[in-house]
Amino acid sequence: MANPNTKALKTSIKIKKSSLYNNLLYSLFMIAIGVFTFLNENGNHWTNYVWFILGALALTRYFFERNKGLLTIDHKWLKQHDLFFPKRIKLHEIIKIAKNNSGYVLKTKDTKLRIYTHNIEKDSLKELHQILEKLTISIT
Repeated sequence: MANPNTKALKTSIKIKKSSLYNNLLYSLFMIAIGVFTFLNENGNHWTNYVWFILGALALTRYFFERNKGLLTIDHKWLKQHDLFFPKRIKLHEIIKIAKNNSGYVLKTKDTKLRIYTHNIEKDSLKELHQILEKLTISIT
């Protein structure tokens, strides 16, 4: 069982700025396609609005990720932020931590949480690794 030693632990794991900006450019590109198809087609077709909706969702995700970050870790919970499917696990319920090429896999009795590290800022990645090392579980 995991046993975090510090009660003052409140950490936010941030996403790389380059990844955030790529998401922003992607969302603006989709909105631009929506404007272009809307202006160049004679009739209002439902597919023209799909680009606006997808672009708005991508833009919403950009602002969400910019403000929330990828993870929040406090003295009891590890919360993985996602616009549609957020996950959280109690730190003391973690029974196994596996490290692979793409990141970490945290396992409890009932839950498996994957943390992909390729989009995490370097400083936040070091902080995440230090926090996971503080738990009384070996990282395999």
